[in-house]
Amino acid sequence: MAKRTRFNPIASLNPQLLAQHLDAFATGYLSSFALDAQAIKRRDDVISVALPKREKAVSRRGYAVHLTDGLDLQDPVIKARAEEHQAALKYFFDNLTATNALDQNERGGMRLLVRQMMESVGFRYAVHEIVWEPRVENGKNRLTATFTYVPLQFFENTTGRLRFLESYFGATEGKPMEDDAWLITVGDGIMEALSVAWMFKQLSLKDWVSFNELLGTPIRIGKTNATPESPAWNTLVEALDAIGQDFAAVISEGSTIDFIESGKTGGQTFAPLIERMDRAIATICRGADLSTMSAGAGAGQGASLQGDESDLLEEDDAAMISESLLHVSRIVIRELFGPEEQPLAYVSIVVPERKDAAQCRENMKLLVDMGAKVSAKWAHDELGVPVASEGDDLLVKAQGAPASPAFANPGLAALANAAESELKDAAFRESARRGIMAAKAKAFAPLIARIREIIGMEEGPELQAAALKLKADLPKFAKASGATEEELQAWVNAMAAKLVSGAAEAAKEKADSADQT
Repeated sequence: MAKRTRFNPIASLNPQLLAQHLDAFATGYLSSFALDAQAIKRRDDVISVALPKREKAVSRRGYAVHLTDGLDLQDPVIKARAEEHQAALKYFFDNLTATNALDQNERGGMRLLVRQMMESVGFRYAVHEIVWEPRVENGKNRLTATFTYVPLQFFENTTGRLRFLESYFGATEGKPMEDDAWLITVGDGIMEALSVAWMFKQLSLKDWVSFNELLGTPIRIGKTNATPESPAWNTLVEALDAIGQDFAAVISEGSTIDFIESGKTGGQTFAPLIERMDRAIATICRGADLSTMSAGAGAGQGASLQGDESDLLEEDDAAMISESLLHVSRIVIRELFGPEEQPLAYVSIVVPERKDAAQCRENMKLLVDMGAKVSAKWAHDELGVPVASEGDDLLVKAQGAPASPAFANPGLAALANAAESELKDAAFRESARRGIMAAKAKAFAPLIARIREIIGMEEGPELQAAALKLKADLPKFAKASGATEEELQAWVNAMAAKLVSGAAEAAKEKADSADQT
C-alpha cells in the first residue's frame, strides 16, 4: 500500500509547511518529515552526492571480530571460550543478509547493512527488523539473520522509544518493538539542517527561474503615430507578436520597435545565496566544503580541510556502527551459548589510521641512528609493507648502487662498500676505522683550521665576533665536506653552542689533545 500510494511530498513544500513537519518530528511524529527528507536527499544535486559519500565512507571499510580487551588469555579455558565466541560472531556477520522492506530487489551482506545503518546520520534513526536463522554446519550450531531495513515513516517516537505503526494511514500510536527483533541505529540526524538549507536554495532557484522567464528576453515596445485600432496600429501589434515567436516583422514606415533590457542579471542577485547554501550543505555532510567548490572559488584549502574533518567524521561514524552492532553480538552469544553468557568477542568496523609515510621513515631513521632497538615488524606495519614469507623472492640492493646517505663522503663510501667477509677481520676493522678518521679529518680540515685560529685569540669582543661568524659559516663548511643533513645539524648544535658560550677558552687548554684527535 505504501508503494502504490506514493506521492511527491516536496511538490508543494514551503517554509511554513517544512517548519510544521520539523516541529512534529521533534515531538515524535516522524512520518511527514521522513518523507520530505527522503525526497530531498534523492533530488537535490549536492545532497544526493555529499550525504552518500559520508555514508559510503564507512560501508566500504572492512570489519573484524576481536577478542574482548582485558581477558586472561593465559588461562586455556578462557582463551578457548573466547575463540569460540569469535568464530560464532565471524560466521554470523560473514553470512548475514540485508534487504529493504520497500525494495526487496536490494539485497546484500554486511556492507549493505552498514550502508543502511549509516542512513541514521541523515535521518536520525535507521531501523532493521531481524529475522534469525539458526543453522547446523559441521556438527556445530551456528546463527545468522536477515536484516530488513524499514523506512522511518513506519514509526513514531512520542514516548521516547520507537514504536512500529501497524496502520500506514492515520495511525499516531505504534506497537512496542521487542529488543531481540529489531536493530535501531541512532545517528546525528543532519537532514534537519540540510532541509533548511535546501529550502532557502529552492526559493532562490525558483525566483531565478521566474526572473529569467520575465526578464531573460528584452521587453518589446512599439512606437507609432497611428491611432489605436487603425490598420497601421494593428500592423505594429502583429509585428510585435511575431518578434516574440520568430523574430521577424514587417511594419509601416514611421513606426519603430525598441527593446528594453533589465539593468541586472539573475546571477548577480540569486547565485550568491544558492552558492552559500551549497557550501553549507557540503560542510554539514562532510565537515568541510567539497574540494571542487574551494578550487572554483580560489580558496585553495578546501581539499586539505575536507580531508582532516572527514577523517574525524569517518572514525566517529565507524565507532557508532560498531557500538550499535554490540546489541546484535550479545543476542548471538546468548542464543548459542546460554542466556547468562557474556560476550568475549565483538565486531568492529576497521578504519586504518592515516599516516605520513615520509614522516614514518624519518622517525625510523632517527631511532636507528640513535641506537634504539626498533622492531622490524613494527617498521613493516608502519609503512604498510608485509613481512616476506618463507620462500618468497627478496629485493636486494643492486650492484653499484649508491652508498647510504650516512656515507656521502667518497672516501667513506669506498670503505662502506667493502666486502662483508672482510669486515669480520679485526685487523681490517682497525684499518677501516683509521681510514674513516683520516677521511673525516681531511673533509673537515678547513673547519678545524678556523677553530684553531679562534682558539689562538685572546678572550674579548674579537673572539666573540669570530665565534659568531664561525657559527654562521658552519652550514657552508658542512656542505663543502659532503656531510649529511643529520651531521650538519649535529655540528651546528654542538660546535656553535660551545663557541658562543665560552667554550673557546676551555678548548685552548685542551689544544694539544684536540690536535691529536
